[in-house]
Amino acid sequence: MTSQPSQLTNEFKTADIMLFKGDPKHKLNWLIMHLSDSEYTHAALVCENGILADEGLSGLAKHRFYETEDGRPISVMRLTSEHDFSPLMKTAEAFIDAKLPYDKPGLILAGLLLLHKKLTMNWVTQKLVSRILNAISKQIDVTLSHGIDRMTCSQFVSAVYTRSGSEFSLNFVGADLLQATVKEGLLMDSHAFLQQTELPVQLKSSKEEEMNVDQLINDLTEVLQSPKTEPATPLLAETVEAVALFSQSLTQISDSKKAIRTLLEGQEMFITPGDLRRHCVNLIHVADSRVERCDDSL
Repeated sequence: MTSQPSQLTNEFKTADIMLFKGDPKHKLNWLIMHLSDSEYTHAALVCENGILADEGLSGLAKHRFYETEDGRPISVMRLTSEHDFSPLMKTAEAFIDAKLPYDKPGLILAGLLLLHKKLTMNWVTQKLVSRILNAISKQIDVTLSHGIDRMTCSQFVSAVYTRSGSEFSLNFVGADLLQATVKEGLLMDSHAFLQQTELPVQLKSSKEEEMNVDQLINDLTEVLQSPKTEPATPLLAETVEAVALFSQSLTQISDSKKAIRTLLEGQEMFITPGDLRRHCVNLIHVADSRVERCDDSL
């Protein structure tokens, strides 16, 4: 049972960015926090004081929120320069009105982090990562309609700012995933693998992927938390196939090489909530609080 709304102690302003801290006891939260090296796992955009835009069960939508001691801890970020934010709100409304498919719930962000962060890819890790990517691909195909705008929480915030005009563009320095795309990670390794080896034209995930994705993430978390790490093994063809399948599902591009290359060349998708907190030079931290978001969409 949640507590009753309290009087707002912080004056949230239009276009403020809310960054929600994750719960390390929640396995998916822990995985995102671990891979992004950040305590933040979710982002939302303040439309006006008491109303935010972020994901709901039905996708991207507006929700009421209120401050309460029992709420989820957040940090509030704000653009360093003053603006008329009506163009930005117009962009946000366009995203919401389009009923764009949204990350359900944090899985796409977790998948992208698995592709870009440098992990010790031994046999066990590769098997688990492959199965997780295949399971996420299935969920993307089942729950998301076709289209190029695949939204993670931090992508939505970044895209709203970027597409509202140059004066609103967020400037990142040292953002983890943006740098990783040209240096290391499973996506880059798979891209290199495909320069030498062809994959089947029609990729299909294994029937065993009916296993609950939450259990797969739990298993991977236990492996990553283990103090004992097996040495890396050469990249398996089935790992590359899983990367290709995830890339195809996310981009809706049937050619595996082109799909992977599209993810390598992308930018907005690769912004994490932690990047919005630590690596955006024209955002400032203005407040910390605890908020409860109402489930019903406006």
